[in-house]
Amino acid sequence: MCKKRTVTKAECRKFEKAFIKWQLVFGVPEYAVRVTQDAGDQYYATMSADSDACTCRLSFCNTVREDEDESWIDDAAKHEALHLLLNRLVDCAKDRWASESEIDREYERVVRILEGVVKG
Repeated sequence: MCKKRTVTKAECRKFEKAFIKWQLVFGVPEYAVRVTQDAGDQYYATMSADSDACTCRLSFCNTVREDEDESWIDDAAKHEALHLLLNRLVDCAKDRWASESEIDREYERVVRILEGVVKG
């Protein structure tokens, strides 16, 4: 079994800054973000969002592998920001009253954001 170490407050602050950076890159700045350090030990982070209220709860892990360097921070922040980007599309798809045009509109919104992010 891997030895674990407690995540530092500095790492938690870096994670929050990295998440906000990716939140802005992915064009979803309207969400108010609340960060807590209670994601447990199974994931680096978890995210839940309310599209109607434009709120996002980001939970950060308590421990990481002892030999883990800080490269995981930006990757985990980007991963959770992508969940936030797709949140409205997922909510729309789950809504039994959503029309096909609403889903298409949200799908197109995500594509347009990604067009601005992906270079090539």
